[in-house]
Amino acid sequence: MPTGSAHAAVLTANIIWAAWNVASRALVSSGTNPVVFATYREIACAVFLLLVTMARRQCSGSEKAIRFAPREWSLLLLCGSVLFSFQVAFLLGVGGADATTAGLSILLVPLIALIGTACLGWEPLPLCRGSRRTLIASWAKLAGIACAFCGCAFLILSPAAHASVAEDGASPQQ
Repeated sequence: MPTGSAHAAVLTANIIWAAWNVASRALVSSGTNPVVFATYREIACAVFLLLVTMARRQCSGSEKAIRFAPREWSLLLLCGSVLFSFQVAFLLGVGGADATTAGLSILLVPLIALIGTACLGWEPLPLCRGSRRTLIASWAKLAGIACAFCGCAFLILSPAAHASVAEDGASPQQ
């Protein structure tokens, strides 16, 4: 995949995800049941990803059926359960937050992804040993995530941000 289209895909995904966070806040505050909403979202995403996978297989000319080994099914079930739990927890939490805070939560995704992939061993994260280039890359990842986390925390905890929300009348406490 060319670099430009990869960047466009990542940008598009982030815009959609940020919009999802704000829309979630609006739906939950309107009285939608978070568990039902998360269930519909997960089912819709599963169907969409299955259709994309099938389309990619047809475009590549692969005649093989999609088959998963038993270990892959268990991992798929575990990941799906964890993601569903995250969605329910997010929707319950966003019900008591303003739209700005809900939108800023997108900045926490890289932190969670890095911690998860490093714990699973999928993302090498040598912080003490390795080549100079590897160490710089690892520390740069952590610095970028720390910067995003601090910016998010500052905006959420800033009294000025809460004052502007109160002036707009969009505060969930009203």
